Amino acid sequence: MRRKNRSDVFAEAGLRGDYDEFPILQSGIDPQLHLSVNSKPQPFFLICEQDSAIAQMSGSARIEFRNSSVNYFDTEPGDFIYVPGGTSHRIVPKETSIHVRYKADEPGLEAVAWYSKEGREVSRVVWDCAEELPQLAYWRACSQFNADISMRTCPGTGAVLPPVDLDAFGWRACAQEILDALAEEGAAAPGHSAPSRRDDRQFRHPPTRTEPLRVNVYEFSRAAPAALTPIFPYLGPGCIVPCTTLHDTLHAGPMGYFLHENTVHEVNVCFGARSNFRKAGAVFVGPHHHGVGQKPQSPKALAEAQKLAQPDLPDMISISVITQRQSIAKPQREAMSLVCENCDYVLVRHPYDAYAMPEPVVGAWNEGILGLPTLSQDAWLTERFNSDINLRTCQKCDHVNPEFPTAYWGWSTYRSRTHAVVAARNFMVEAAANALAGVVSPQTSSAPARSAAATAPVPERIETQDLNWREAASETQFATASVIDVMLGDLNIAIYKMSDGYWATEGVCTHAFAKLAEGYLEEDCIECPYHGGSFDVRSGRALTAPCDIDLKTFPVRLDAGRIFVGLVKG
Repeated sequence: MRRKNRSDVFAEAGLRGDYDEFPILQSGIDPQLHLSVNSKPQPFFLICEQDSAIAQMSGSARIEFRNSSVNYFDTEPGDFIYVPGGTSHRIVPKETSIHVRYKADEPGLEAVAWYSKEGREVSRVVWDCAEELPQLAYWRACSQFNADISMRTCPGTGAVLPPVDLDAFGWRACAQEILDALAEEGAAAPGHSAPSRRDDRQFRHPPTRTEPLRVNVYEFSRAAPAALTPIFPYLGPGCIVPCTTLHDTLHAGPMGYFLHENTVHEVNVCFGARSNFRKAGAVFVGPHHHGVGQKPQSPKALAEAQKLAQPDLPDMISISVITQRQSIAKPQREAMSLVCENCDYVLVRHPYDAYAMPEPVVGAWNEGILGLPTLSQDAWLTERFNSDINLRTCQKCDHVNPEFPTAYWGWSTYRSRTHAVVAARNFMVEAAANALAGVVSPQTSSAPARSAAATAPVPERIETQDLNWREAASETQFATASVIDVMLGDLNIAIYKMSDGYWATEGVCTHAFAKLAEGYLEEDCIECPYHGGSFDVRSGRALTAPCDIDLKTFPVRLDAGRIFVGLVKG
């Protein structure tokens, strides 16, 4: 049997059994896709040296963890589980389930372990995948576990774990099928290629600084800001990076067409489609240099194509997950090219480092916040292409190409949102740092501004016979309130009860209509309830953004429990 880089998970599932972990793609594809149909609990906890990911294709299950910040995830179709390297985990199906596991093509060391009910590790068996197929290692480890009662005895409690029912698993037959496939492909089987031995059996790569995560591809696709959006924030070297792509040509318009180059493989799994060319469960791995989107065709070429194959549906929809594994210790390069719709001549090619942004990112950031730089690079190129007619004019046939439909792909949105969240995160960090240091700028918090206002000169109250003193309130109204709202004619006024008496300002925020009496009075500062801007009650001075226009203030006089506000005559 020769494996291909096109497959069908659901068609292949009929040939698979519990925890076969059968690699359905050709050797050399990284990440490799392993398929199992699981109906019973995994008889051990699996530990992989490299990061991996599990996708629930059907049924429901629980993924359990040991020695992790996460105890378990309950999964349903479309769920992706990120499993950091070195994390003990096992699958416990609630019903017969189809799972695919994304693993490194060269996974290094792996292990199985057994734990007591209290979570104490009882025993472990480690092997090198370059020397032994995991399926044979499962069989060997479980056989040793069954034969040696000491491996099944908890050192802390003395409880003895039950043996594994090896008749329930077809690992030896699965391993032979894999060896036959490798022979058909002309690939070396484990143990026959003279790799460097791992005699110490110590994981070389410590667990990455990640935690297990669960994301549902359908929920994520609905809210994703761009096509090909990574569903996990783990994007560094060696990370498994599944990205959703949602196509809806009826509502989103034309896709456009471009060429993409990548030095790592892209494994595409369809999670549902209404299409003549895509179907749920379809898997394919494209070439490193490939076309993307809907290529425009001349009427003649289109007619010829329609004779050979049925065109795609006008209301085509599909959700796919395109997964790559980030390269380790070597450059990862990508490129995007836009071609002439008339003659296929390359109009512009933009090569870039997969980890580099097209412009500097201001402020501190981490990989999860920065996102996938590829999308920002594509946005940069298409924005430049659309704004320059010289780039859109073909040097070969002089055809002026239309603008690329950037809105369909969402790259520009992804790029702008990336810079926005980096900036917002830095504002947050700065505000916290300033608050702890005791010096906060008016742009980040109103607390220090209040302190500054308290030491600022307070204007003297205006007590003059030229004022029209209007009765506005009584002291009894402040029995349960520190600020009230009153109307004097068509003038809205806020009256404040302060430690040194009563004060009054105009009652509506100068930034946007909001009653200040519904805001928050703290010491000598009133904070608007709408956008959080603040004012000094005594002076009326605007203290914090977005307020930048001062309030009018009014003198206040108290007479026998009645509160009067002084208004200018006339």
